[in-house]
Amino acid sequence: MIFEPAKNKAFISILKKKLSTGTRRSIYLRAAPAGRSTRLELNDLKMVSTTAHYDFINDLLTKKNFKVDLKLPNLDDCGDPDLRKVYVNIIRKLKNMTKQNKDYFLEHGIEPFGFGYPLIMKRDYRDPEKHIIAPLVIWNMSLEEDRQSRNRWIMKREEEDSIYFNRVLLAHLENDADMVLPEIPENYLSDYLLSSDELSETVHSFMSKFQKDIAWMKSKLHCLI
Repeated sequence: MIFEPAKNKAFISILKKKLSTGTRRSIYLRAAPAGRSTRLELNDLKMVSTTAHYDFINDLLTKKNFKVDLKLPNLDDCGDPDLRKVYVNIIRKLKNMTKQNKDYFLEHGIEPFGFGYPLIMKRDYRDPEKHIIAPLVIWNMSLEEDRQSRNRWIMKREEEDSIYFNRVLLAHLENDADMVLPEIPENYLSDYLLSSDELSETVHSFMSKFQKDIAWMKSKLHCLI
């Protein structure tokens, strides 16, 4: 799930307590999409078109408002059994994500769908046998199924949708490494965008805090969460 960012100490305190009671298993700290029925990898968009994943990143970093048309083929027209299996898996995930998004909205009044990038892999300081794979920055978005067209979904971002650091990750770092990291600079988001240069600076600033064990960390492919 994804939530609006909160900046008060009480919120961070609650997150720190949750870290010791199962939060590590949440999407915020275990974001790898493999085997998950409600997560997509960015590369899955290539099944829509060969450039869809590049187009998505370009739009994300340059446009305040944009839509992504996820139109998948009619399965009856797919003669390749291996390819059909891939389409079936993506369609199943999109249906699950849409339902999860709708159910959460009905219960809490916000849509949890979003995009996380980059994924950070980090070993625990206190228990090196454990590690996390967590999105650093989260973009809130919306996802809707087009009921007028078969196997079609619309992924949309509008300028009022939040962009923020993964607060569970920040709380984990404070709890695990006694490290307090700043928020994304407000001037970066004054235009409702996080540009490519601003994202690069944000990631570089984050990674610079871990020079002593940079070999333990790496940015990996992003995923939709």
